Amino acid sequence: MDGILRHGQGLRGMKLRAAFLAVLGLGLAACPESASPQSPFMRANAEEHRGKPYVLLISLDGFRHDYLDVHDAPNLERWAAEGVRAESFVPGYPSETFPNHYTIATGMYPGTHGIVSNDFFDRTRNARYRLGDRDAVEDGGWYGGTPLWVAAERAGMVTASYFWVGTEADIQGVHPSYYYRYDGSIAQAERVRAVLEWFSWPEEYRPHLVTLYFAAIDSAAHDHGTRSEELASAIARLDDQLGVLFDGLRALDFGVNVFVVSDHGMVDVDPARVIYLDDIVDLQGVRAIGSGSHSLLYVDGEARVEALYEALKNAENHYRVFRSGETPEHWNAAHPRLGDLIVAAEAPYSIRFRNMRGEVSGGAHGYDPVRHPDMHGVFFAQGPGLADAMTIPSFENIHIYPLVMRILGLEIVEEIDGRLDVLEGILR
Repeated sequence: MDGILRHGQGLRGMKLRAAFLAVLGLGLAACPESASPQSPFMRANAEEHRGKPYVLLISLDGFRHDYLDVHDAPNLERWAAEGVRAESFVPGYPSETFPNHYTIATGMYPGTHGIVSNDFFDRTRNARYRLGDRDAVEDGGWYGGTPLWVAAERAGMVTASYFWVGTEADIQGVHPSYYYRYDGSIAQAERVRAVLEWFSWPEEYRPHLVTLYFAAIDSAAHDHGTRSEELASAIARLDDQLGVLFDGLRALDFGVNVFVVSDHGMVDVDPARVIYLDDIVDLQGVRAIGSGSHSLLYVDGEARVEALYEALKNAENHYRVFRSGETPEHWNAAHPRLGDLIVAAEAPYSIRFRNMRGEVSGGAHGYDPVRHPDMHGVFFAQGPGLADAMTIPSFENIHIYPLVMRILGLEIVEEIDGRLDVLEGILR
């Protein structure tokens, strides 16, 4: 049932308002302040939230900080110029999709919320998390922190998601009121249409927080590189749909605070610059997870850890090796899930193993965003609660969470890494 709109406790059939909702197969959300049996909607906002602002959080996966300077995207360029624009949006380490989408959603570094990479191992659970594993991705026990939609739902506010890391999982037993299981084949136009439909609902039932995700830019750059015609075409197609979305939002009789962000940037890698870890050290008996920008090594026994560290350290060339707990301070990565040793490549080099098929090509990410600014993404914002035509310095992506919580009028109930003062100046 990929691509079917879901809710927190499974699908229950009921008669829905309009053919659009019937096709989507909505179910009754198991949240407080649910709609009455006579209502065609699944969930109603608590009384105190009616009249509060609206937020749309859009992710353009892999949209590098300078793509608007390199590729044509007139709708996004015009829209960005009218609102707030950051010089760049700095991801946490590693600059990968899952860790940074969840960082944006929680205001916590990957080393705090625990989704430390797209692929990692947890010794306590004796289990592996990876983005392609549906059971892991949908298991809320992997995810720390309180993402925006969980905070909003717990407060009695309706939320909706057309894809975002974590929305498929029962984090603290909570999903968005309306959400989709990820299906990359769903057309961009369909995602835009659904979001505009959500915002067309009556105020009592209208989501106050909506997330929307597009992967096409990331995919094109991975396959063809950052200056390819294929990437330029992917950006142009997405820009067309963003134009439809922006026009639709302008036509509403209320304003929406829209944030356009990306989880990371991209760099072109060199197929001739490859680091084969198993040529440097004997990895027999070692659980080595990840390739490309970095590899996490899970090793049994302190003596073996130390021996591998010394061997890798002595051979360092276009990579760096760190013991767990001794990583660079700006990584904020003191988490056991990162393994006993972390081997981090320097772009445009890639880490590989001899048993891997194919060759390195196209674009990649995951590298240290401080050492490699091409890992930086974009931040654009526009709406009734936000400043006009303002450019601000680069900032870390942990800081968007407290800003969105302020706009929605929600209380932050736990310690986070983000700070409101970093972005408070862009509020009206």
